[in-house]
Amino acid sequence: MIIKDVGEFVRGRDFWECHPAVLKGETIEIYSPQISAHQGDIARWICGHWQSILVQCRDYVEAERASYELQARELNSPSVFIGEGDDWSVYFRTEHEHDAIVGVDFERELPVALTIGD
Repeated sequence: MIIKDVGEFVRGRDFWECHPAVLKGETIEIYSPQISAHQGDIARWICGHWQSILVQCRDYVEAERASYELQARELNSPSVFIGEGDDWSVYFRTEHEHDAIVGVDFERELPVALTIGD
């Protein structure tokens, strides 16, 4: 399935996956049996605002670091996960063994929580 301004999504086992050029080799995954128009709109919005989203993620991680006791310092290889509704997340790999994965969970355009670990 092709989403304009994002790219081609390929069906996986229980998700759809795309490698938009703006994510420089990383992925957007949509977890649902079919991609809805709303999920396509979210993917388009993310691709259109990718650089500002990355800044927003880093700012949010720094603001919440102490309350989550986050030890990781490096945020690498950002990938996007879109679920149902208005919720989506950006997940980063890190250099830290305990905090190997750090996710910034969004509701619409606003970060609302961190997810630490798998």
